Amino acid sequence: MPAQAPALAPAMQASTTEIYLFDAVTLRLIDVNQAARRNLGYELKQLCGMTPLDLAPQLGQDDVRALLDSLGQEIGDQVSLRTRHRRADGSTYPIKLCFLRIVRDSRSLFLAIGDDLSLELAAGMALEQYQARFNAVVNHTPGLVYQFVLHADGTMAYPYLSEGCTALLGLTVSELQQDPERFVRLILPEDRKGYQDAMDASRSALTA
Repeated sequence: MPAQAPALAPAMQASTTEIYLFDAVTLRLIDVNQAARRNLGYELKQLCGMTPLDLAPQLGQDDVRALLDSLGQEIGDQVSLRTRHRRADGSTYPIKLCFLRIVRDSRSLFLAIGDDLSLELAAGMALEQYQARFNAVVNHTPGLVYQFVLHADGTMAYPYLSEGCTALLGLTVSELQQDPERFVRLILPEDRKGYQDAMDASRSALTA
């Protein structure tokens, strides 16, 4: 009677993270959890016998072998890569795969845990678009737009300064960030108290 093929544990089968089990010698998939099957659009019987190279055809076999060969034998050792998986319908999605070496019934296997990066990349793109719109508004705003931080020890910092810094103060953004005290020194002596009172009021309002 043939030995039963290794399978993912029930907790891995139910995980919302994509999990793949494949043979360390042939690289053929043995078991794939529901989350991965749902995202890929394949049934388990279709996936069994495929390899990571079938799911990510842009990867080179030699590169994958070199990556897996670099995996140590110690428990907890892992290697990872970022690639794109191709679904059954031909669409693709970005994924980070973390590989671990395991042994079941004297059979050498690899476990791959995959994180779909679609939402992460979408959030990154949205942030870039927001930043681009913000920069466009700021760069067309007369004067200086800045973020000011007063630390507990009394030192100041300007994490953000618009390009209006040069036109208004005659200093580059880098120069003022390196020496924040120069901003106060540029204020006319008779106006410094008013500036300090305004900053103190702002600090009180934020910490009340």
